[in-house]
Amino acid sequence: MFKSAASVSSLAYNFLLSFLLLFAYNGIFLQKLYAVTGSGWDFVSVNLIVFLFLFAACNLLLWPKTAKPLAVFFLMANAVCLYFMADYHIAIDKIMLLNALETDSAEAADLFNKKFFAFLLIGGILPAVFFCRLKIRFAPLRREFLLRLGLTAAGLAVAAAVLFPNYKYAAQFLRNNRSLKYQLLPVNYVGAVISAVKIVSRTHHEPVAVGRDAVFRPYWQNGKPVLMVLVVGETARAQNFSLGGYPRDTNRDLLPYAGDLFYFANTVSCGTSTAVSLPCMFSAAGRRDFKPGSEVYTENLLDIFARTGYRVLWRENNSGCKNNCNRVETETFCRNYACKDEILLKDFVARANALAGNALIVLHQQGSHGPAYYHRYPAAFERYAPACQTEDLSLCPQSEIVNAYDNSIAYTSHILAETVRRLKELSDRYNVIMLYVSDHGESLGENGIYLHAAPYMIAPEEQTRIPMLVWLDPDNADALRAGYGPVVMSQLVCFVANQWKKHFDRPAERVVCRLADSLFVIGCADKNCKELEEELHTLYGQMPHECVASVGLMKMVPIPQSIAVACTSEVRGRNWEAVFQLCRQRLEAVQQAGGDQVSQS
Repeated sequence: MFKSAASVSSLAYNFLLSFLLLFAYNGIFLQKLYAVTGSGWDFVSVNLIVFLFLFAACNLLLWPKTAKPLAVFFLMANAVCLYFMADYHIAIDKIMLLNALETDSAEAADLFNKKFFAFLLIGGILPAVFFCRLKIRFAPLRREFLLRLGLTAAGLAVAAAVLFPNYKYAAQFLRNNRSLKYQLLPVNYVGAVISAVKIVSRTHHEPVAVGRDAVFRPYWQNGKPVLMVLVVGETARAQNFSLGGYPRDTNRDLLPYAGDLFYFANTVSCGTSTAVSLPCMFSAAGRRDFKPGSEVYTENLLDIFARTGYRVLWRENNSGCKNNCNRVETETFCRNYACKDEILLKDFVARANALAGNALIVLHQQGSHGPAYYHRYPAAFERYAPACQTEDLSLCPQSEIVNAYDNSIAYTSHILAETVRRLKELSDRYNVIMLYVSDHGESLGENGIYLHAAPYMIAPEEQTRIPMLVWLDPDNADALRAGYGPVVMSQLVCFVANQWKKHFDRPAERVVCRLADSLFVIGCADKNCKELEEELHTLYGQMPHECVASVGLMKMVPIPQSIAVACTSEVRGRNWEAVFQLCRQRLEAVQQAGGDQVSQS
């Protein structure tokens, strides 16, 4: 195919390839390593050890029939991985690889642009052509084998001589800097391939059953079946939800239903990619115990719903259910992101009415999947402009990227509001409830990082903090408030107390707050209790007398609060426990008297 231009020995070929793979493609790794070690011996020794192992691997793998094909593969793979690492600041691991394997053609098309192909040409194709044109001289087999064996053994001996005298330090260094392995080419993607092959090669027939003893216990005693809608979001991050405090009104369409919404502000994802987080979300295992690939041979939440008598329907507008819906009814409307998410509500009311008894409908969104955020919403939802109109995020300022992303979140809010509207139409027949949760978050350029799928242990908060909310029909919401009022009240007391502790606990000024059981007390080491009492009278006006949550079911629960004051001057020996006990007695007294007051010392 290629005419040979020069002649080199096999060992020189392997040496040159190893040198190029390490030092021509690993600028990110070298930069991060330098930041950790500086320019001293540690920096040199790590690079020396890595090079010697790469050279040993080439000596083992590159033979007459494999040398050029493997060289082309590694050069091209290094170029592709380096492009995504440099342009999107992602890390390469098995989860990233699994996510890539399950990416459909539309998702892939969003990632490949002119810059990618230019990078591939310069960083992959041209070096591959060079190595293909080289004529490799191989010695007779026996001599070739012995030469390689000797050089490999010598190289590994040198590596061992460097490594083992400093083994304890090296082990500590690796533990403290695990993220480095995700930046080292080709080590990162070779390790990812091996791990991914182990996962996808598992073959199991009958799925392992879970929740065999599960039964349906109806909460509402009105004779109506339950219709639950689970909306699974895509790439939505909590930081951009106005329900959670984001200054832009990205959840504007949900405000008419805010009185019956509850937003969970501190929800974290099971993973940072759909390939992991979606199966984990439906798994009986938690995030720490979930093993990617186990969804193929283990039952999930949908199986349990079906076992308890629920009709389960999965409606798909993403890249697939990742094996979650293998044993339930599935509807797929469009492929390759050809439809906006409103397609999920097509004939929704009629479809729901056709379901007999209790039912669970899962709506799997395309949501805010990047980098083509501008493709995820209709033109009418471009509320924030100018919005980035390209898949190559490096061509857009961060403000335009955020605008496009926020538009996609606003469209998701519209879809949720439309889902609620349809559920209200069905509330005369069903006890209706909607749960929304995203699979993972997204980086929008913070610290130079874009997209998602970073290894969880080093993933930024933007990729792991996700929005979650619940909507209940107003009648059912009232029943829930009545049934769980005491529990909610206890939680509110705890929440308010913690807020007070955060804002008013001042040990330097000898003012200490404490939550004792369900009672919140404030102790003061100052001898002048009257001054503290006067101060607290002023602060008392700031104390909430209803649920401090901006939205949610609990906001209608009153919060009668009282303040108790005690001082060390009132007890013997400046005994803090005695101060708190006195405080508690006074607090109980004012609460029994009706509450909502400051105790008198």
